[in-house]
Amino acid sequence: MAWILGLFCVPLLAWIIMPLEIEYVTGSFSFRSWNLFILICSLPASLIATCLLFFPETPKFLANSQQYSKLLKVLTEMYESNTGKAAKDFLITLPKDGNPFTDEMIRLFLNNKKLKIEKSVHEKNLNVILDDLKSQAINVFHSNYMKKMIIASVATFFIMSPYNTLILWFPEILERFARFENRYPNETSSVCTVSQRKGLFNTSLSNVPIGCDRTIDNSVYVNTLWLSAACAPPAILLPLLVDKVGFRFFLVPASVIGCLATLGLFFVKSSLQNMIISCIFESATSIGISIIYCCLVVIFPTNFRVFAVTVAALTGRIGGFVGNLIFSLFIDDYCVPVILSVAIQLLLGAVLCYIL
Repeated sequence: MAWILGLFCVPLLAWIIMPLEIEYVTGSFSFRSWNLFILICSLPASLIATCLLFFPETPKFLANSQQYSKLLKVLTEMYESNTGKAAKDFLITLPKDGNPFTDEMIRLFLNNKKLKIEKSVHEKNLNVILDDLKSQAINVFHSNYMKKMIIASVATFFIMSPYNTLILWFPEILERFARFENRYPNETSSVCTVSQRKGLFNTSLSNVPIGCDRTIDNSVYVNTLWLSAACAPPAILLPLLVDKVGFRFFLVPASVIGCLATLGLFFVKSSLQNMIISCIFESATSIGISIIYCCLVVIFPTNFRVFAVTVAALTGRIGGFVGNLIFSLFIDDYCVPVILSVAIQLLLGAVLCYIL
């Protein structure tokens, strides 16, 4: 749900900031309302990154790396935070699992001692981290997970590319529809029509200092909020049902529905129809984005996970970059093949997710 709240906040924040008459120009540097909007949007990520520096390691990592003293410390802190009870209550309850190893671990922990098998982990510098990553890469290449990593990476590329492309371009498409219908109120149009005729209804740029029209129709903000609202139902159903039906049940249909919604852009004749198709696409592909990363964490063991997930995530980001680059360069002149390429990518992503 945090993802959905973020999608809601962005258009609301843009609606507040973008219309502001803010302009600071000195030499070749300029700062306007959209610069302020981008700056504010970047603050949460910076804040989270700072907070993560002070977060403890996960219990699973500490257990797998045999750092049992730190493991017990983190577990007791979690117990105190979640229940409000004292740590000693947790340490009294824990030995009841009947595992003699647990009893010994607690006894030594209470006496500030370590198990003989416990590893002493020192602070890692960059070289150690790179060596660990290299070791994981070698292990992946010499394991049965190599095939899965390749399939997962390509699937992530095919899912992330259309999603990141259209989620960035939907506001622009909505703006084009709004201007087209204001200029030609009695005409119907498709996505490709408004793209090809965009130059006919642009406002004069002669008086705009940076060579572009900075005004945005209010309907764009409202429709972007509807796009965000469309993601709420699947976001609620996903955590309730995913354990019962599995990742693939959501991932494959979501990609197929996204593919069909993309093809539906060829048949829209009004901004309302475009809005409906866009909501369907956003709703379906947001599920795919949420699930694909969860799936990556599940299918790879801990000793391979960092490298495999990093490769898949990097491939997905490359897909988003390539998709946006192609879409921005060719949407006006080659609208049909560009939209077809987006639909084909989602279809291929569905196939790869099915065999993953």
